[in-house]
Amino acid sequence: RDLNSITLPATINQPLSVLQCAAEEMEYVHLLEKALEQETSLERLLYIAAFVVSPYSSAQRRIHKPFNPVLGETFEWVQEGRYRWLSEQVSHHPPVTAWHAQGTGPKERDYTFYGELEFRNRFWGKTADLIPVGSVHLKVPALKEHYSWNKVKVAVHNLILGSIWPDIHGEIVIQNHATKEYAKVSILKATNKDGVGEVQGTVHDATGQAVYKLSGNHLRGLYAELDPSAPASAHFPPPPPPTLFPPH
Repeated sequence: RDLNSITLPATINQPLSVLQCAAEEMEYVHLLEKALEQETSLERLLYIAAFVVSPYSSAQRRIHKPFNPVLGETFEWVQEGRYRWLSEQVSHHPPVTAWHAQGTGPKERDYTFYGELEFRNRFWGKTADLIPVGSVHLKVPALKEHYSWNKVKVAVHNLILGSIWPDIHGEIVIQNHATKEYAKVSILKATNKDGVGEVQGTVHDATGQAVYKLSGNHLRGLYAELDPSAPASAHFPPPPPPTLFPPH
């Protein structure tokens, strides 16, 4: 059953709106800024993959639902010298949130980050599934690069009895449309709340060859290394320092 048709007490909500929670996409913006400093597109893609996974670290810790905004409601967040963020509720039924962020730092850090997201939900009695519909895009004019990726599912367990815990899981495909390079990052499905957040991923060149390997946990840290399957004769740039995404 669709949760939007069920009346729920306000006590299940957190004191934030969906528009404010959406702005947490920028919590680890330094990863995006670091990506734009890299000399090769594969290294950029590696850091962008870490940036894409990073917002789930905040979402994982929350067990309360944000308030739904009214149609046309907006939220703006500005970090001077870094970026401007604007999110808006563009549809009420179904609820759809759109956002646009613009880098405001040096010219080489100029970027546009935008997307739209609808969460379709299903209530199964003890659990609920939140299924994202929409896409996310990043454009870097100075490099003539355009990246896009998808969001992953959230399963919320123990809604009726016990301790509520969310399980964020699924595969994210990050595509560089300019170079045809791509990354595949899987957040693994957990069997209990102690096993959430495990991440495995690979960064591929335009031929499909895996170049870098990602591993770790989005609650504790992500790590990078050259993929063991990369041919010894290939002169791939060395990976960045092992820890891409620091723990809280």
